[in-house]
Amino acid sequence: MKRASVTAVVTILFALAAAGGVFLFMGSVRDGAETVETVSVVVSTQDLPAAQELDPLIESGVFQTKVVPRDDLVSGVITDVYQLQGQRLAYPVLVGEQIPAARLAGPLQAGGGVLGIPEGYQAAAITLESQRLVAGAIQPGDHIEVFGTFSNRTSGKPTTRVVIPDALVLAVPVPDEGSTSGVTRDATITLAVTPEDASLLIFSQEQGRVWLTLLPPNQPGVEVPAANQAALQR
Repeated sequence: MKRASVTAVVTILFALAAAGGVFLFMGSVRDGAETVETVSVVVSTQDLPAAQELDPLIESGVFQTKVVPRDDLVSGVITDVYQLQGQRLAYPVLVGEQIPAARLAGPLQAGGGVLGIPEGYQAAAITLESQRLVAGAIQPGDHIEVFGTFSNRTSGKPTTRVVIPDALVLAVPVPDEGSTSGVTRDATITLAVTPEDASLLIFSQEQGRVWLTLLPPNQPGVEVPAANQAALQR
């Protein structure tokens, strides 16, 4: 009886070992089937503003590599830090996000020249007083709405209306060295506009008075009814 008990125990142990082996084998097969192809991309360890020169950040180790699934790669993503040498940003970059070449203002940029003009758009500059430029708060990469005030040809009374509901800011003046504010008396801001909007912007500068408003991030501009004296008296 004693020998039979030992034999039974040994049999059970072999059965458990065999079952464990099968479990491990199936697990390795499943893991192999779920393997996802990945790629190392370059990311920033801090938020970076538009117009940022990248060489000093490369030297200070701001950029690191991050592994992402190949299916999640953005078009033209930077995969080696050497691609950032001699570059500056045309648009802001957030911490940890993939950096496509289209964000750069140097030779690697996917198009648009040094200003990074989007396809189908043109760059147009406008010079205004500080209060018409949101007191210097506008930065490259922001979106603004353009308003114009004109004299009504029939009544001669002024009317204010939306000229361009949404325009991308390509460039703004660099503050003077030692200045604690970007606000200046007069400043020139460069916008990306369609050819049609460019004509409206030029007409507004030539025939009326222009104001810019700063749109919140990811919020498009809106068309609103024209404002005039009658509207204020309602």
